[in-house]
Parts: sequence; structure tokens; C-alpha cells
Amino acid sequence: MKREGRIRLLLMINSVFGGGAEKQFLALATRLDRSSFDVSICLTADRGAYPKTFKTGDFNHCVMVRKSSRYDFPRILQEVRTAIGLVQPDIVHSWLPYSDLINIVLRRHAGHTTAISVRNALKSRHYQDPANRFISRFALPYTLKRADCVFVNSSCGYTDLQRMGRTEDRLCYIPNGIDCAVAPPLPNPPHRGRLVAETQLLAAGRLVPQKGFTNLIHAVKLLLPAHPHLRLRIVGEGSERRALQRTIDTLGIGGHVSLDGYCDGMRYALCEADIFVLPSLFEGMPNTLMEAMAAARPIVATSVDGVLDLITDGENGLLAPPGDGQSLAAAIDRLIVDTELARRLADHARETISTFDFANIVPQYEARYRKLADHG
Repeated sequence: MKREGRIRLLLMINSVFGGGAEKQFLALATRLDRSSFDVSICLTADRGAYPKTFKTGDFNHCVMVRKSSRYDFPRILQEVRTAIGLVQPDIVHSWLPYSDLINIVLRRHAGHTTAISVRNALKSRHYQDPANRFISRFALPYTLKRADCVFVNSSCGYTDLQRMGRTEDRLCYIPNGIDCAVAPPLPNPPHRGRLVAETQLLAAGRLVPQKGFTNLIHAVKLLLPAHPHLRLRIVGEGSERRALQRTIDTLGIGGHVSLDGYCDGMRYALCEADIFVLPSLFEGMPNTLMEAMAAARPIVATSVDGVLDLITDGENGLLAPPGDGQSLAAAIDRLIVDTELARRLADHARETISTFDFANIVPQYEARYRKLADHG
């Protein structure tokens, strides 16, 4: 039965601060067609503030639920239930396991159509981490079994769910998007004209074990005898800062590797970079990689999860096995030595990423929401 009028959509996530999922959430929420959708948002574990660029006027309702401790779950459930009563949504689409669990638990009371998002391949190290045991053993199986639709952003995640017996009519693969209009290709770094060119590597992300920065630092150590002017910038913050700095100091390469902290805008960092490196041990579909591709930078990445949806080895970047510093060093060395290869891969990366523009991605979500509303 086809539904008449605008679809009332409630988008739910823990917070709009954080990493790639939060950026994709906001990008989708602000770009949905308002002639077809009444869009509201609910933040289920928020810090009590919005980013400076966030405009509450873009949404019908903005509900912020404060989380102060792990024992807040019953109170948070009640507050989100009240928010659902206010919005009266046709569909609640949640992002990240905590919000997914809230969505599914409240479905029985509110009767709305439910959609959840799986942002990592199920066989990735994310779900093997002991810190995520509750998610992998209880929350994820519980929500996957009951959701009306499961959005996945990598083909690996889609395949994993198929193998678990999830039917295709309840699965929807939609990759991450990027705004190519505000991310045109960047010119070559200005230091390229120097007599002794200093090759600059850039890596970006939260300073956590997942991102594999320790392996990259060791790779730089291996490269220095052949490339004494090599420099690596790592932008981002996180719990591993001290450990990474100790590794840099122990290897004696403080003059070649710097931890530059949080960067407000990747394009500023990419302007000086010759090569972008993503050494992650697991990923969903990394935004930083997509931004580097849009900027037409040569790329070395690890062959994990959603990276394989973006990079084809030898065509638009070079791939190395995760956790292998020597292979990472060898791939970086190839791009330093063979500048023609580096340029060709960078150009092809830019061509590839153009198909991931939000102009192509958002309509896929809209089509799926309409299907859910018609059959909800």
C-alpha cells in the first residue's frame, strides 16, 4: 500500500560528535528531500551541546538525551520513548549499536518501522575486541533479528549478514558518501619544487589501536635509510597518544614523525601531503580515505573491510595486509620512487570517488525509506 504525504522519519544516533558514522549521519540528515520527508533527530547519549555548524532549524524536532553513567539505560529508554511519542515517526533509523538497541527495544511499545545500521563487517576485529563483547554476543544478534531493515556501508558487511541468513529484502547496502563539489582535487604540494624534496606522508584518525598507527611508525623507521627526508604527520587525538609518542621516541625518529592533534578540516592537512596512508586494522568505510581520494592524493591503505569497496590494488591505490609494517613500507616506497605511478593512481582515485557523491548516495536512502513506509 503506497503511503500518502510526507514520511515522518526519526534519525537516531548516540551523539553528533565523534568519528565517521556521525559525519555520515549529519550529512544524510541535512540532505534528505524535505518535500518528501519530515526529518527529526534524537541523540541518545549526548554531551549536551551541538557542533557549531549544526542547525536545529533544519529538523522538525531535535531531542537530546543526556547520558551520565552506564546505569542510565532505563531513564534513557523512557526519554527516547517520549521523543518517539512526540514525533510519531513512520520510520526510526538508528545508527551505532547503542542507539540500535534502544530503537529495537522501543519498537514493541511504539509500533514504528525500524531500521538499523551496521558500520563494520561482522568478522572484523571490531566485534572480536573484548571491549565489544556485549555488542557482539547480545546487542547485535538481538537487533539484527528484529529490525525491519539493516543498512550496511560495506560489501563485506553485506556478505557477512547474508551468510548469517538475513534475507536480501531486509538488507540494504549503501556506501558512505562525500560532497565532491566542496572537495575538488588539490594541486601538488608546494615543497615539490625544492632541490631536495621532502616527502610528506599523512595519516589521520582517532589515536586508538584500531587505526594501526604503530605499524605505520615502524614502517617509517624502515624507510628512513633510503629516504632520509621522509616525514610523517598523524592528525587526530585519542587514548593512544602517549603510547605512540613513546614508540616514536624509542625508535629515535622524533624528527620525522609528529602527532599533530585534532585537525579541523582534512583538506588543510592534505594540501601538504604527498601520500596519504591508512594503516587501519579494520574499518567500515573510512571518511578520511574518501577525502584523500577526492583530493587526488596517492594512497596506500590496508586491505580491510570497506577499504576494498574503494581501493583496487594497482588501479587507484596500493594495498598492504593489515598489521604488516614491512608490506606497508614497501608500498610507500613504490610511490616515493615511481612518481608516475603515484600520479596515475591519484587521478584514478579521484575518478572512483566521484561515484560516491552524496548526490548519488542520498537518493538511495530516500528510495529505501519510501519502500519501508509503503510496506510498514
